[in-house]
Amino acid sequence: MIEEINILEDSKKLWKVNIGTEALSLLDRKGIKGVEKDNILNEAVDILESCGNPNNEKNSVTGIAIGYVQSGKTLSFTTVSAIATQNGFNLIIIIAGTTTKLVNQTTDRIAEDLDINSRSETSWKPYVNPKFKNVEEVVCDMEEGLFNDNPVLLVTVMKNTSHLKNLLSLLRSNKIKNLGLKALIIDDEADQASLNTMANSDLENDASAIYSLIADIRLALSNHTFIQYTATPQAPLFISILDILSPSFVKILTPGSAYTGGKAFFQRNKKSNYPYVIEIPEEEIYTKRNPISEIPKSLVESMMYYFLSVAVGVIRGEHPKTHNRTMMIHPSQLTIIHSVYKRWADKLKKRWLEELSLRENDVDKKMLINEFARVYSLLCETTETSPPFDDVVSKLKAVIKITPILLSNSSVKQEIDWNKHYSMILVGGQVLDRGFTVEGLNITYMPRSIGVGNADTIQQRCRFFGYKKGYLDMCRIFLPRRSKRAYIDYVLHEEDLRNKLEKFSASDKSLAEFKRAFLLSQDLNITRKNVISDDLRRYRMIGWRPIVQLDANYKHNTSMIDSFLSGLEFYPSPQSGDLENQKHEQCDIESNTILEHLLVNLSYVDVTNSLLVNHILSLISVLNDMEPQVVTVVKMSNGKPRTRSLNEQDKIPNLLQGSNKKTNYYGDRSVCSENNITIQVHNIQVKNKSIGFRTLAFHIPEGLSQNIIALTN
Repeated sequence: MIEEINILEDSKKLWKVNIGTEALSLLDRKGIKGVEKDNILNEAVDILESCGNPNNEKNSVTGIAIGYVQSGKTLSFTTVSAIATQNGFNLIIIIAGTTTKLVNQTTDRIAEDLDINSRSETSWKPYVNPKFKNVEEVVCDMEEGLFNDNPVLLVTVMKNTSHLKNLLSLLRSNKIKNLGLKALIIDDEADQASLNTMANSDLENDASAIYSLIADIRLALSNHTFIQYTATPQAPLFISILDILSPSFVKILTPGSAYTGGKAFFQRNKKSNYPYVIEIPEEEIYTKRNPISEIPKSLVESMMYYFLSVAVGVIRGEHPKTHNRTMMIHPSQLTIIHSVYKRWADKLKKRWLEELSLRENDVDKKMLINEFARVYSLLCETTETSPPFDDVVSKLKAVIKITPILLSNSSVKQEIDWNKHYSMILVGGQVLDRGFTVEGLNITYMPRSIGVGNADTIQQRCRFFGYKKGYLDMCRIFLPRRSKRAYIDYVLHEEDLRNKLEKFSASDKSLAEFKRAFLLSQDLNITRKNVISDDLRRYRMIGWRPIVQLDANYKHNTSMIDSFLSGLEFYPSPQSGDLENQKHEQCDIESNTILEHLLVNLSYVDVTNSLLVNHILSLISVLNDMEPQVVTVVKMSNGKPRTRSLNEQDKIPNLLQGSNKKTNYYGDRSVCSENNITIQVHNIQVKNKSIGFRTLAFHIPEGLSQNIIALTN
């Protein structure tokens, strides 16, 4: 039986992409079916149809695909690559990580996913970090036509100056130019190293080395599309829109149903105590200023959580050939501090093995088992079914014994063999950071500070995100309080960013027209300053935010507002005054109703109006994700017209009426809820003009207020 694929049609795309067999075979090998298969294919097609048509004489398009950390971005770009090869592209370049481990990891995954050594409609010609000396070999591969008329070069290259220079010299060869290559360039972890780190320099033409090489590689390929893949798009979005790496289109990637990311661990909720997150006391964090000598109690507890979870995994029937259970200790970027934590972990392992080998009635053994029992009761708080502690403790000694504790940093050259061990503890820093997948990670101990608080940098440390729904009950993250708060704030920012970009991507506009303004805590920076050439502005969404600009689209918006109000039941507002124009009606309604039946239907031509409504829409959306919200809607003056003047800029100087003690009225600014976002609806009659329209004034109470960061131009 042939599986039906639900591909969505989009009339705005400039060319038509056919899926072909390569991508379907890829997803079949991965065992991906149903809705998730449809999502991956639809998104891949959407991305490619936003790219330049390879049949054109020239192309130089830049796009960005945004996923979550550890959510399957590699599968997305391998699917895109597979489809691209059957739609005219004959060169796929993957600019992989900045380390050998990451390049090897990416190369191996691509080779496995695409099954490059099998017979198929695409004849893959793989090259890793190619050099000029490969010219003749490449030419021979591409002119192979005797047995296969669809040879495709598959190049993975390290994001490193020497390797990029070698690739550039190859592409500049006249023999290569004569091949008429049509390239798809995928920049994995695009916000790292690729961007111009001298953008903020006083010298206008300064450019960093890797950025310059990427620019030259693009110039060497007259027909190409450049797609940035990242989970942290802040830097690519906030660079100058005139920059060659500023994207013109965006695609938001959908994670699979088993994905657990920021919202699973850190979504703010009044009823949530963040059950998977445990705070590390500041006094237990080893630094140069705090060179503690005793093993931190939180580290002891985290390793107990880990060994207990491994024992549970064994009882549940997990097997080394199909599963991993890993703990990550990520204390610092300094290797000397890694050694301290490695020594502590080794010491605990040795001590526990000795104590578990003692007689059953030994005091030390009993104390240790009692402590494991205490931690196990905490671990069981997040699971509905768990094996009896006696069964778990019977496995502990063997579990601890078979679990190696490994350093994983720049001083260690050995690759991690995930097939060799079911359980292992990794101690490291940057190597366990961006882009690196820690298989089966369920316990993370990260006493690392947030540093200067760059939002994208701290998010890339989240190796504890991923497809963990099957064992989420066994997951724990140990963090300092400030880091925990930073991740809670980041989740709000990330969801706001994704919501706004997803809405914008549905339009037919270039991303250059997108206004870069997002919710972001004052404690975080949007990204590193050296890649941003334009100025940033911060302000807080709190208090009154009225729409005072007469918009060119006022007739449409008035119609939408009136239609929305007609379906509501109002009651007298308690903040009304004695006069008729001081008497108001209000009602409280679910936020989803506001989002779906009012805000999304409004359309403003004026940028200021549009941005304000988008901020309010996004603010309500992210707050509603945390906890269902109620919005107070007030029909000012019971919907009767109020006369207002317009100034020379067609703005209402005084939309909100002031207070009047004689009539027991405290002013329009008092007509709001203390706890809910309030939307006042004003019926305006323009003085001395035959113009009547509805406009809105929003009030955000302090408890729901958020900070905004935006580009000033």
